[in-house]
Amino acid sequence: MSIKRLTEQILEKKLTIGNIGKVQYKFIVHLFDLWLRIQGRHNFVNLSRYGNYNEQTYRNQFSNDFDFIGFNQQLATTYLSQPILTFAPFHISKSGKCTVGVGKYYSGCRGDLEWGLEFGGIGAVDLKTKTAIHVGAFQTLDTTADKDLGMNRTAYYANHLVKHKEALQEISKIVVADSYFAKQGFIQTLQNSGYEVITRLRKDAHIRYLYTGQRTGKPGRPRQFDGQINPLNLRMYYLNVLFQIDS
Repeated sequence: MSIKRLTEQILEKKLTIGNIGKVQYKFIVHLFDLWLRIQGRHNFVNLSRYGNYNEQTYRNQFSNDFDFIGFNQQLATTYLSQPILTFAPFHISKSGKCTVGVGKYYSGCRGDLEWGLEFGGIGAVDLKTKTAIHVGAFQTLDTTADKDLGMNRTAYYANHLVKHKEALQEISKIVVADSYFAKQGFIQTLQNSGYEVITRLRKDAHIRYLYTGQRTGKPGRPRQFDGQINPLNLRMYYLNVLFQIDS
């Protein structure tokens, strides 16, 4: 199936993508095919060089709203058999100081803060075929308003996942993220919105056993914890077996 035909089939399902005009419909079908054939940078000058429209037309069309997440959601639910959602921020190097959102962000490749831009990427991974589809991305912006509202970085990420939960949960309610997101605020926010979060704890995570013994009856705050958990030497009497696989 050609890219044009695939795009047309998804755009025809207006209940998911939303109503778009004939002009935008024709432009999107042309654009998605052009994106896969273009050489060099994906900017308006190159689009006009290889495409069917002039530079100003591409600028005008890009100023119109389009539901990319809804489009990719329809693509994922149609062609992925056992999808789950994944989320991870990624760093893009960018020099200068005038670009909106530019600043110092963590780069996984360098393992340190680097000057540039950051985007939160959402993907759909098929557990059966071991393939993935990009679903959406949003730019990280450290605005003064967010800081005044007490919104930290993980809350900023969670807010975007909650904002698009209707489309994303059509793909899956399971979100997989790395150990950076093993924080109560992030996980609780997503759980309250119907997601299930899969992650792992950091190496320096401080986890403790809950105290289940009898109270002493002495004055003061009751005992809450019963020592730190060592993953290599678990106290099995604290754990409940949920299921067991017979060998």
